[in-house]
Amino acid sequence: MFNVLSVPVLFAFSLSLSAQAFSYLEIGQWIGDKYVLGFPNRDGYVAVDFKGKLASWQDITYAPLPNGQPNPEGVNRFTYDGDDIQRPKLITGKIGQSKVFFTDFNTFSVVYGAEPRVMQLACYIGGEWAATCELETMSQGAILPLRNGNFIVGLRDGHQVDENKHDRNPFGIYRTNNKGKLQLFSMIDFASELQNVDIGKVTVDLASGIPSIAFTEDHYTYINPAIGMMWTFSKSNGRLVRSRALYPEVIDALKSNKKVVPPIIWAQPTADNEILISAWSSKLCIEGGELQDHYDILSRTGYGLFTTSEARRELIEDRVKMTEAMQQQMIDIDPTVRWYRYNPANGTFAREPYGPRGAKDIIESREEYRKYRTWSLNDEGAELYYLDLNKIYSMKSGEKIDFSELTWQFSIEPPPKHMP
Repeated sequence: MFNVLSVPVLFAFSLSLSAQAFSYLEIGQWIGDKYVLGFPNRDGYVAVDFKGKLASWQDITYAPLPNGQPNPEGVNRFTYDGDDIQRPKLITGKIGQSKVFFTDFNTFSVVYGAEPRVMQLACYIGGEWAATCELETMSQGAILPLRNGNFIVGLRDGHQVDENKHDRNPFGIYRTNNKGKLQLFSMIDFASELQNVDIGKVTVDLASGIPSIAFTEDHYTYINPAIGMMWTFSKSNGRLVRSRALYPEVIDALKSNKKVVPPIIWAQPTADNEILISAWSSKLCIEGGELQDHYDILSRTGYGLFTTSEARRELIEDRVKMTEAMQQQMIDIDPTVRWYRYNPANGTFAREPYGPRGAKDIIESREEYRKYRTWSLNDEGAELYYLDLNKIYSMKSGEKIDFSELTWQFSIEPPPKHMP
């Protein structure tokens, strides 16, 4: 992540139900029978073994080579289609790094440098990090390797199509030149049905790059919880093969410049290469947005009138209380959580009649909602565990913890056999 925020701070931002507020997902992935979760600017990942009831932190130290030292033999060059490609030198002074992620049996991380402002895709090879390719950019985003040797690049600010113009389309296919520099090859037609939607609402999660992307066997799926959209790309050639809205009526509201509550509460890939989603109803999303408009008018009154620190403190306290009341009223519109499975292979949403074992389908308060935002299924897809990301983030290198210290369930009651 380029602009670093601690997990506790992220949670504070995520309490708002507004699409215009910070939208955040921390998506893990399955490596064999272990659920793996990386964090931006942490050199490694935590692996949760549901069968062994153990969570362990695997440290992969980011160790750039000292200035002036050549890359080890065999690390800085590779051959693709007969062409000898020289890797760029690994950034020696990183100012940001994405979480560690895994695809096609390789370990990657996106690394950011300041001078020049570059974004590199680093690969962990033989116990060392090596730069695979790099892109000079002032934007933030993600680089994803493809099986044909090209790369998907997602940029929050869009792509520099000439010296003076950016294409606001956030995703493109890039190729490397013989120096390992990424060059735009083609733009990806990124959901023409969103042509009348503010692009900022679509690309906000690209600021955090990799955490908003779900990895399954043959696909990368970019999930935008703020508007409830899924974009699925082929790992083979980068082609956009699926573009799906959870609630088309929410997209219609956005096109009319209305505010909406983010439809997707949380999303995680499953061990069988689907994506499980917990979501609000479209009724809450649309009516909650209208409710927020009302509170926005109220919240704009009073600013600039206080003259003392005490008056300012009281005003802030009033705003906090107002926000809490608004959020509770939003939940009261429809407190039922909907469960969906998204299949990247065919682009279908399947409504689950009830949540997994351990899930609570009715959210009665803001406090429950706060805990509800972080969960994962076990490897059999039967039980839902709620993960304490603050504790996971605080684990030390090499530390192993009984996963009961990091997880909890609302209930151990079995799900109903049918809808009431």
